[in-house]
Amino acid sequence: MMALTENDRAELLAEPLSAVLSVAAGESRGPLSVPLWFLHDTASGDLLMTTEEASRKVALLRASRRATVLVQRSAPTMRYAAAEGAVSFSPTDRDLLYRIVDRYLPAEHRDHYVARSPVDTFVTVRLTPQRWIGGDLGPAASLPPVEG
Repeated sequence: MMALTENDRAELLAEPLSAVLSVAAGESRGPLSVPLWFLHDTASGDLLMTTEEASRKVALLRASRRATVLVQRSAPTMRYAAAEGAVSFSPTDRDLLYRIVDRYLPAEHRDHYVARSPVDTFVTVRLTPQRWIGGDLGPAASLPPVEG
């Protein structure tokens, strides 16, 4: 495995990949991990995600004030980057929602998606990375088969 350079990580985060957000869920449970669309704010280095304010994940994020976000892909090489850090919250506006949706949906579907998204019930979660881990595991075909 090779560690990712900052440029490699920035390139990976620019790809339209889903992120997995993980947040502590209490002493008797494992972390809550959920997929989300995200945007990498290249100016600040932060990761931005929008979600329903009333969701369980937001309640857990507000309680812990910390989270981990993992982004991974499997081709052309298996590559991942994970950021751990503090989270903060702000209202979601349509401009940010359009910027995120543009990464994932074709132009002909984005207006419909944004129009039916209740932005007034959304919150923007901003993760400010304090630690990064990541690597490139090489081509998927070169990895040994998984047994078990």
